Amino acid sequence: MTTERYLGVNHDLRVVNGGTLYMPPWEAGNDKWGSLKTPSVYEATTLQGYPTGTIWRHGLRTFIYTQMDATYYHDPGETGLIAGYTVESCSEINTRTNLVISGVDGATELVIDLETAHDVNCYAGGFMGIIGSAGDRSTAGRVCGFQILSNTVADSDNDYEATFQIDGALPRALLTTDDVVLTEHPYAMVRIPDALGPYGMTVGVMLQTSAASKFIWVQTGGPCNIVLTGATLEGDAAYEVPVYAFNGWMNKATGGSAQVMGINLVTVQRCGNSYANTNVGGPTSGGSLTADTVASAVWLDIFN
Repeated sequence: MTTERYLGVNHDLRVVNGGTLYMPPWEAGNDKWGSLKTPSVYEATTLQGYPTGTIWRHGLRTFIYTQMDATYYHDPGETGLIAGYTVESCSEINTRTNLVISGVDGATELVIDLETAHDVNCYAGGFMGIIGSAGDRSTAGRVCGFQILSNTVADSDNDYEATFQIDGALPRALLTTDDVVLTEHPYAMVRIPDALGPYGMTVGVMLQTSAASKFIWVQTGGPCNIVLTGATLEGDAAYEVPVYAFNGWMNKATGGSAQVMGINLVTVQRCGNSYANTNVGGPTSGGSLTADTVASAVWLDIFN
């Protein structure tokens, strides 16, 4: 299998007005390699401007480039959602049990039976875990993991077998009884969370109104003052510091309660903390906290 694994972009890091752009590692099927112009993170575009997964760090904030799903970019009955809502990854997990076809010791590729049709490079940029079937927890190389650089098409013409190129060498020869866990790149595509409840990991906050298939930057780290609260107006009680993702917005454990719409917040994803407060004088100042009536000022720690 032909690979372009060494054709990644080699660029120096420059700081332009406090901002630095990071190209992702090379993967097949992505586009706009070497696009190093200063981005406008508040714009959604039809044409791709950077490889998805590109990181822009600007001052105290971090942003990642991605694409909105063509179908799941809004709630039912709506045309889109405004900035301030969160998005989740479209990356799906695919566990292949006893479906390794081949993998040679020291090789940078392996063949897996996917059993169903998959497009070329659908897993490029994603990740792979290999769990060996023989040995115990002290067996060298029994468990290993890699980033996926490319994959061939899997269809009925080749019995749904796909060849995967990985970014490192296999530490041992694979067995047909080994298991493989595949996931797509978490920022290859994102979507609005399901309206019936959270079931995916929040990967960022939108900075623009969502639209089908648009390329966007999402904020993943640092101060963000447009995070919309969902169930209540929060921040008026002590200890309301942790912020949790819930149904496309975020919430704090209001008034000492850990429940929002019947769901325990500690069972969902924590995305950051409140970083600004109405009672800056401290506990001895005699002041009191004031509820967030518009939006929360959240220090995101999804990715920094």
